[in-house]
Amino acid sequence: MARLKCDPLEVQRALDVLLDPGQVVEIRVLESLREGRGGLKDTLSGFFDKKHHGDLVEAMGAVGEAAGFYWTLNPVHPGLLARSHNRLKRAGKGSATGDREVQCRRWLPVDLDPCRPAGISATEEEKAHAFSLADRIEADLTSEGWPAPVRIDSGNGTHLLFRVDLPGADGGLVERCLKALDSRYSSEVVKVDTSNFNPSRIFKLPGTPACKGDDTPDRPHRMSRLLKVPNPLVPVPLELLEFLAAQVVEGAGGKILEQTSPEGRFDVETWLQRHGLAFQTAKPYQGGQIWVLEDCPWRPGDGETAFVIQRE
Repeated sequence: MARLKCDPLEVQRALDVLLDPGQVVEIRVLESLREGRGGLKDTLSGFFDKKHHGDLVEAMGAVGEAAGFYWTLNPVHPGLLARSHNRLKRAGKGSATGDREVQCRRWLPVDLDPCRPAGISATEEEKAHAFSLADRIEADLTSEGWPAPVRIDSGNGTHLLFRVDLPGADGGLVERCLKALDSRYSSEVVKVDTSNFNPSRIFKLPGTPACKGDDTPDRPHRMSRLLKVPNPLVPVPLELLEFLAAQVVEGAGGKILEQTSPEGRFDVETWLQRHGLAFQTAKPYQGGQIWVLEDCPWRPGDGETAFVIQRE
């Protein structure tokens, strides 16, 4: 359980800079321990509008202990305010935001968490590995034309939030982007979390504690916080999102299918031919090769463009 109290100034800063004007946000508090409940733990939920962020911060400050404080990054239907109007209450069935209740997507969230046993905080060394990978991903993507992301210290790792302008039902674009980043960057040390693709996904709210397991000297509980917010916040162009999403082609079971050449390299053209994917001649691309497919394997017949890239 959390011993650190929320930082109201940091919470307010996150609300001010990451939410759109008029945006309604759900706050969810996991494993809240409240007086009068005989040690029972509740999940709390509440919906708040921009005019009542002060009430939000006050309500969070009244929570004694909790396993985590989370929020919906993307704008939710304003009618959800009626579920718990600018207050936190015990969450019941159907009280949480559903994917269909998200109005649009404003963020592509890249969550980098160091690999370690479940249910414990990260060591400083493990956390440093996540920050190092975040530096690498940001450098690579910005070199390809992506705007700079918001950087967040999540307590045990880091989040890169790239601004986007997408519908809630995005045809799987965000999911494919995360899988492409996973295939490019994940290792046995740090993973790109590919589960954060649905629009109603909740994330740790900056200014609140990360409290997995017991608070020990080598695996302490820490406060999450904003590290960097670009000004202005510029959405990633759609063509760059599609370009990234097209860099992973999956087979059955979500596995990347492999086809090696006699030299031991992945043989892209043989792989494409084997799976019936017609393509144009390969062209040089950033020190590697790019194949433009004649039809998108995810949205056939829609006129969408898809690519396969091989990096040296």
